[in-house]
Amino acid sequence: MKTSKIFLMIMSCQCLSLGITAPLEAVPIWASHLTMTTSDKSVNEVIKSSFRSGSAQNLAAYFDDQLELFIDTEAVDFAEVRAKHAELILSTFFKKHPPQNFQYVYQGGLARLRYVTGLYQTGGQRFSVYVLMRQDSHNRLLINTLHLRKG
Repeated sequence: MKTSKIFLMIMSCQCLSLGITAPLEAVPIWASHLTMTTSDKSVNEVIKSSFRSGSAQNLAAYFDDQLELFIDTEAVDFAEVRAKHAELILSTFFKKHPPQNFQYVYQGGLARLRYVTGLYQTGGQRFSVYVLMRQDSHNRLLINTLHLRKG
């Protein structure tokens, strides 16, 4: 699974660095057989509204019990952090870097795995956002990886 996560991150970063953007509904060719479920759409809406409003609390409602959190400007690099701790870290990030805009760049996934990439803009700075979600045993999508990279 680690290899697929790295592959998705590399592809996403390459798209971001080349300025390739696509609407949220766009999916990569290798995942074109997927259709977005209601759960996918609602999680994607929460992600978008949370980044646009700077609400760590709303986003944390979809955090897995433990998740991988990386924020390069805050020197945060946790392979595993509890959801409540991640919420506090993200809340601090939003206070230091209040949102001006957020837009999706790309999304895709496989049967029980989804990801979205986006651009978060704040005070003249841009952050690449990468979110990886997995379905739990109750078929709910939960965020288990969140990366913010200044770029």
